[in-house]
Amino acid sequence: MRFRALMSVASCYTVAAGMPNMLCELVMGGMLVTSFLPVYLVRNNRGREASAEYASICSPSCSSLGVLSVLSFIFAGPIIWTQSAGASADFDFDLAVWFFRFFAFEVILYGVSSVVSGVLNAERDYFASNAAPMVNNIITIASFMLYSLVVKGGLLAWDQALIILAVGNPLGVVSQVLIQLPALRRHGVRLRLKIDLHDPALRETLAIGLPTLIVTFASYPTNAVQSSCALQVTSSGAAIAYYSRVWYVLPFSILAIPISVTMFTELSNYRVAERMDAYRRALSSGMRKIIFTMIPCALLLIVFAPVLVALLGGFDAEDAAMTATYLQVQAVALPLYALSTYLQKVCSSLMKMKIYAFAACVAAATQVVFCIVLTPVYGLYVVPLSSTFHFLAVDVVTLLSIRREVGSFGFSSVMLSGARALVFGFLGSAVGAGLLILLTTVVGPVGGSMLRGLMYAALAGLPALLVAYGSAYALGRSEAPFFDALFSRVSRALHRG
Repeated sequence: MRFRALMSVASCYTVAAGMPNMLCELVMGGMLVTSFLPVYLVRNNRGREASAEYASICSPSCSSLGVLSVLSFIFAGPIIWTQSAGASADFDFDLAVWFFRFFAFEVILYGVSSVVSGVLNAERDYFASNAAPMVNNIITIASFMLYSLVVKGGLLAWDQALIILAVGNPLGVVSQVLIQLPALRRHGVRLRLKIDLHDPALRETLAIGLPTLIVTFASYPTNAVQSSCALQVTSSGAAIAYYSRVWYVLPFSILAIPISVTMFTELSNYRVAERMDAYRRALSSGMRKIIFTMIPCALLLIVFAPVLVALLGGFDAEDAAMTATYLQVQAVALPLYALSTYLQKVCSSLMKMKIYAFAACVAAATQVVFCIVLTPVYGLYVVPLSSTFHFLAVDVVTLLSIRREVGSFGFSSVMLSGARALVFGFLGSAVGAGLLILLTTVVGPVGGSMLRGLMYAALAGLPALLVAYGSAYALGRSEAPFFDALFSRVSRALHRG
């Protein structure tokens, strides 16, 4: 099977795989994520039984997601059409529908995962809730690698091996739920089905969370337009976006989400206790940590994009170049994306999701117009570039609204932290770029070799990370929690030795 055909399969897979989470958020999931924790903490002040009862009251929402799963299976065709309208003739619409029928029942699983994660985060147990989506991603990526190996090894025909992809994706989501259940039991929280439509906490949850549905409704046409515009340029457009996103979300998932989740709990506690001075300090601290961590990551993604694409293996020269360029353009938005996710949790902790909903609507309109007007003129890379303008609009509008709500919170210190991050990020990227040039000159271009990509990533990437974050730590200027903890442990070990 030629890799061009594999890229076409990946496009169909990507369109189908993105829908379950989107549909879950469209109906209930996004509302649960944003409104569950603040209300749970209020109930938790009354005792464990009160908070557990509230979690049980929220669990019937998963029943509605179960119904949606069944409807998605039945109406798979029209749903996939919304994400692929205008696709080129090479796009296999029927294959995308086939995939989605396997993935449709993930809708209810994502809902269950949201409730369980909300409880764990409220209990300040972050390991399982943060590890769960990583396990999901690992299983999904492994299924794609297995599919490629099986087909290229001649063990199965490409169409026979599709079952590996069809089963691998829902298996990853099931694992995302199961990995969190032991932690839930450890905290003594027992969820049970309880319907009480008159409970004040449920009404409060809806009051906070309903604006989140506006955010989701705004994101739905945005995602549809991005997908359709990419597929309009090339039938591999969705696959290129998928492989780019594998690396784009990796630093976000590992480094930014733990910061957002931890700060969300602290901000919600300060808000419940009406400690607004502490709230403002925490708000600023979270922004500085996000910005300082993500800016060097974005610069390193730009430099190492060709190497990272080679690590995935199997690309021909044209696809590799397109995917690398797509990732480089998309990487510009990474700090803004991470900040927007954090600001969503800030608005939730304030119980003022209307702020973020308004910002999301403004940003969605900007991005849709940007893609529709400019993609036919300038091509594929308009799609990732539009994300920069989208998240910039979200961040600016949300920050202005938050400042009016809580007062000054030290935004100048956030900007100063961002400037420092740019300096250290440029230093690390310059070292990485120099080492890549040296390796290319001595050994040769990375090409499509996975082994050479791994070698280049280690020999050039690790020193680049060390310079970017290690020099900041050594000078006492770092605000990247993950790397600070890592270097601190190494330093203590060296001193003991």
